[in-house]
Amino acid sequence: IEGEGAQVTEPWKPYLPYITHLFVFDGVTEVKPALFAGANNLVTALLPYTISIPDSMFAASSLTYIDVEQHSIGNYAFSNCKNLIKISLPDCLESIGENAFDDCLNLKEVHISSLNKWLNMDFEKYYSNPLAYSQNLYINDKLVNEIVIPEGVENIKKYAFINCLNIEKITLPKSIKSIGYDAFAGCKN
Repeated sequence: IEGEGAQVTEPWKPYLPYITHLFVFDGVTEVKPALFAGANNLVTALLPYTISIPDSMFAASSLTYIDVEQHSIGNYAFSNCKNLIKISLPDCLESIGENAFDDCLNLKEVHISSLNKWLNMDFEKYYSNPLAYSQNLYINDKLVNEIVIPEGVENIKKYAFINCLNIEKITLPKSIKSIGYDAFAGCKN
């Protein structure tokens, strides 16, 4: 997809079942919701960091890996992506919409680069957090089995580390005042 401004037409729609690669170029500032929902053969998607991933953008598509560079992920953006096995989330990510990863049953790895940024994420619903299915959290490409929450952190939000089966130890600082609902539910110990 190339051009300037918001993408408002979908000339490829009749070919959606045959599309395997998606490239959105820098001039595009916005794409429509559900633009590639149901793209059964889509394996690669590259989008500029300047746009947001809208609601249902890749729902029920066949993506296996996505390296998110955007500031926000819309509601149901990756829901029902049964082939999605790995996702990388950037420090610039500010929000993840409701049920963004609902039914991503094969998601094995969630990669983040900053624990502090993760602690500040708001997950309105359980399935907004990719860890709901993933079980494996990587920080700076290293699988973590121990989390040390930095001193000064006062709150851990709900669902922050839900279902992280690889986490065996969590160290909390004295500065913690509250831990959100199910923040550590499903962790190994």
